[in-house]
Amino acid sequence: MEKKRQSDRKALKLYLQVKAVNTGDLLGHAVDITEAGVMLTSEIPIETGTGFELQLELPAEIEGIRTIQFSARSMWSAKDSETGFYNTGFEFSDLSDRDRNLITQVIKKYCF
Repeated sequence: MEKKRQSDRKALKLYLQVKAVNTGDLLGHAVDITEAGVMLTSEIPIETGTGFELQLELPAEIEGIRTIQFSARSMWSAKDSETGFYNTGFEFSDLSDRDRNLITQVIKKYCF
C-alpha cells in the first residue's frame, strides 16, 4: 500500500544543489521540499529504497549555516518524459531539532 504524504510539497524558487556527503558529488537539485522530505531532479536515475547521507547547499547563510547535512531514504523515482531528467522523492530520517528548524526556514524563505 502506498504511503500518503503527510504535508504538501512546497516548490523552491531556486533549485538547490544536493550532494552526497561521503564523496561531495552532486546528486541532483532540490526542486521541492516539505518538513518530511525533498524531491530531487537529476541527470541519472537514483536507486529507490536506499539510505543516503546528503547535504543541501543553501544560497545564503541561515543562522550562520550554508549547508544542511541529513540522512534520507529514496522512496520513489521516475523519469520525466518532457525533460528527460529523473525525479526522486526522499524522506528525511532522524532530523535533529536544529536541522528541522533550518528546513522550516528554507521553506519560508525560498518556497512559493
